Amino acid sequence: MNFKAKNKAPGVGKSKYRADIDGLRAIAVLLVILCHMEIALFSGGFIGVDIFFVLSGFLITSIIHREISTGTFSFAHFYVRRIRRLLPALAFLLFCCVIAFSTTLSPADLQKFAASLIWVTLFAGNFFFWIHHGGYFSENAKEAPLLHTWSLAIEEQFYFVWPIILVLMVRWLPPRVLLSLSGVALLALAAFSEWALNYSAGASYYLLPTRFFELLVGAVLALSWRYVPKPNRWVAALLSVIALIVLFYLATSLTSASRFPGLNALYVCLATACLLYCGQQANSPVTKLLSLRPMVFVGLISYSLYLWHWPMLVWLNYRGIALSEIGLMIVFVLMLFAAWFSWRFVEQPFRHNQWSLRKLASVWFFAPLCVAGSTLILINVNDGFPQRFTSDVKQIEAALLSHSNEIRGDCHASFSQRTSRPSVDCMLGEKSGQRSGFLFGDSHANHFTGFLDVVGQQRDLAITDFTMDQCPPIFDLEWGASALRANGCVARNQAAREFIQEQQPDIVFLAASWPNISTKLLYQNGESVRNADSIEQLVYAKLYNTLEAIIAAGATPVIIQDIVYAGQHDPKCSLKNAMFGSDMACQLPRSQNDMMQAIYARLKASFGRLEVIDVKPLYCADDVCETSLDGVPLYRDNDHLNHQASELLGVKFLTSRPAFLF
Repeated sequence: MNFKAKNKAPGVGKSKYRADIDGLRAIAVLLVILCHMEIALFSGGFIGVDIFFVLSGFLITSIIHREISTGTFSFAHFYVRRIRRLLPALAFLLFCCVIAFSTTLSPADLQKFAASLIWVTLFAGNFFFWIHHGGYFSENAKEAPLLHTWSLAIEEQFYFVWPIILVLMVRWLPPRVLLSLSGVALLALAAFSEWALNYSAGASYYLLPTRFFELLVGAVLALSWRYVPKPNRWVAALLSVIALIVLFYLATSLTSASRFPGLNALYVCLATACLLYCGQQANSPVTKLLSLRPMVFVGLISYSLYLWHWPMLVWLNYRGIALSEIGLMIVFVLMLFAAWFSWRFVEQPFRHNQWSLRKLASVWFFAPLCVAGSTLILINVNDGFPQRFTSDVKQIEAALLSHSNEIRGDCHASFSQRTSRPSVDCMLGEKSGQRSGFLFGDSHANHFTGFLDVVGQQRDLAITDFTMDQCPPIFDLEWGASALRANGCVARNQAAREFIQEQQPDIVFLAASWPNISTKLLYQNGESVRNADSIEQLVYAKLYNTLEAIIAAGATPVIIQDIVYAGQHDPKCSLKNAMFGSDMACQLPRSQNDMMQAIYARLKASFGRLEVIDVKPLYCADDVCETSLDGVPLYRDNDHLNHQASELLGVKFLTSRPAFLF
């Protein structure tokens, strides 16, 4: 078997194959797969995508710059190569996914999948998954068969922008000025990526502007190649070992909660660039390791392996099939086989054909787009073919799709909307009620809007809701993933304080994903607070002052305790049991926030007017909690109620406490 691929070294007229680059591809794809298989050690294996970005920027820039320098560059020829390289294997995967998932996905999920086909074919899948799935690590993202194609969209968008920029810069700028400007752009875009994480982690993860610098790392390395001397064996050995250690450390220490991309991604990219630079020294031990035949083979099939691994995992996850260690090994072997088959019979034959750009675009872009469009129309016209399942599936899915944040619209704010103020349009309960209420807090306060709507209607209470992501309802508490977000939360709660003082509602509801002793989101005077005792004392003191201010305004404070955290529980458990006739256990172990329980007790002793609501007894008995009530699933993800469940809990609560708020 011929393991050689077109990994060309930079430099005018040079075309030396580098096996170590295929070895780097192997590391990249294996890290991603280990992460997606949820192998705990490699929680940060998603950095494999960033390794791919650097390799892509390096190789593409090397090729384009060499061809520009020799006067042989052609946009048409460039896009012919890109189409041959990427689209046949992608089209084959999309076709197989349509077959595999058309009988597996629920009606709504099938419609969403069909819509994603269009976006993926248009090289805009990253926008679709950001808009429809939010964060890359969100629970519902795990059931998107084409989620992983967001990175292909990034590369395709880069291919549309960078060649034009590079051609213009080579034509109008001296080489050293071109290199300097590219380096400055790299640093500026890396800083922008880090800054953008304070505002939208989802957009930062998925979109090109916050990822561009990663491809630029490879591009700058290619442009500087002729100016940097080749390392000797010992320098290459030392630097490459350090770079591998850095990649291993990041792959094992980063988690879904880490700030990414930003500076963490920059470290990945610099380590990858170091390996690329040192790889030209063939006698380096790391270069020899990366050039081993098994590594090169995995690198050669890495594109198809990347394409196939995620849909296979999604199919198993969606069916609720839990895999043992042996099962994971079998699945990995199947992934390798599917990737080899795609590489051998799809990638390779079409990579070397001589079709024109027009014919290639017709066959591999416009034809798949027409098929994807027809598939979407067929599925939407038939409402996702609900007749595939029993009638209760549609009712269960309707509950799962009822999201309070969507229903309440601008009444629930993201961080970018933090300067909004309480609005008369954001009312719950009996809108012309004789008494008034006010709800503020984070997304967990938002998921109680259905609950309070029911309570308000039954208790003649008009409630204004004013909630924002990641902002617990505690005055002057600095809370957030960064000091900037913490200051935004302080300002948001100051607006809530002013509303309470001016409007003097009868009741103020406070709800949140309340802090616990392990939180890493608490600040004091701009400094992170990590000590457990300090966290508890600070939260107690700030919450005490908050309740004191609410009571001083003439209101009765009502704290709503958090729900049971669902952890790895599948919120669609009851839906899948109904769909597939399975008997997966859908119960949860009961849990509670011990720190907040102690704080509630202290506050109750201090404030006689304080009410504390706990809805857990409505669906929990002893140490076990149900995830459905009266056939209605309770959760929409592992951390939030769906809106129908919130309303149902309101009804159940009023039945259990008929004297509440009389």
